[in-house]
Amino acid sequence: MVRKRYLLKEFFTVWFLVTLGFLALFVVIQILTDLPQKIQMRSSRQWESYWWQLPLTFVEISPILTLLTGLFLLAEMMKNGEIRVLELGGLFPFLIYDMLLLSGLVTAGVAFLVNEQLVPSAYTRLRPLKALTQVHLSAPSFLFYTERFVPPAYVENLQVSYSLSDGNWYTLTAKQGWFQSGFWLLRNGQLWGFEAGRLKEEIVFKQTRIQLPVTPDLLTFSGQSFPCNSLKQLLLWRSKFSALGFSKIPISVSIQERIAYPALCFFIIFASIPFFLWRGHLTRFFVLSFSFLFSFGCYFVYSISISLARSGRVPVFWGVWLVHGTLVFLAAVCVIVHSWKGIFFFSRTVR
Repeated sequence: MVRKRYLLKEFFTVWFLVTLGFLALFVVIQILTDLPQKIQMRSSRQWESYWWQLPLTFVEISPILTLLTGLFLLAEMMKNGEIRVLELGGLFPFLIYDMLLLSGLVTAGVAFLVNEQLVPSAYTRLRPLKALTQVHLSAPSFLFYTERFVPPAYVENLQVSYSLSDGNWYTLTAKQGWFQSGFWLLRNGQLWGFEAGRLKEEIVFKQTRIQLPVTPDLLTFSGQSFPCNSLKQLLLWRSKFSALGFSKIPISVSIQERIAYPALCFFIIFASIPFFLWRGHLTRFFVLSFSFLFSFGCYFVYSISISLARSGRVPVFWGVWLVHGTLVFLAAVCVIVHSWKGIFFFSRTVR
């Protein structure tokens, strides 16, 4: 119990200091980057914007911070001979990983809570929704396109195509439109009706009212970045998109990513297992450089797999959780190879 409390205390002490250091460094770099623009252009950018960037920055760098902390703790224990003391005391030193994995699980929980509770409001303040251009939504029997959408309920140059239960298609265009009381009020447009691929009717109107499945809140959501929404909101929007027949793959990816990215704080601990099994001399410079290089490599692969999942080229689950599974697989291979070498060496010694 003393050993566990000691490891947890050491881990979170280092993790807390490293987190504060990296966030402070980020703020300083941002201020120095914006300073020339403030001086030359007399920009009046609010200082609060730096504060609102911190939650998203923390979530993005949380796997790096966790790996850096874990490797630093292992390096210090090897340097001070603490792992050797555990071996001499009859304890299996690999048991320290139960505390490292527990620490990674806690940091993953913290990153998830920050991403869920603080990031949506901070992201909304940093990037308030403005007029959207070229908004497009499509389903097998419905297509909606507008060149400009101004929240909360105004559209310009609207084009809509939809199919009714009788199989006939209708295409509608309008110069302007407003949403009011569940209906779209459209002005200066035309309506074409098609039956069996042939033009059945054509109507020119100055003003008309029509009910469409697309509402302003749906257009607002499609124009927002997914970080602006909580996990609960994303689940709600996925059900709405599914009911309307729209593609829900990007939302499904974002829903799983809300859990998968903070979970990297837990899974990235497995990346330190090879350095524990083959105990070389871990210097602080190596810990720092390897943490950055390995984390950026993971982020590069993670970004590619997420893009492939969003485009529908790979299943959502495999695209989101590829890096996690790879880390566990490589750690398992290292443990098996190390165990096999130990058995082989022991058998040769006995002979």
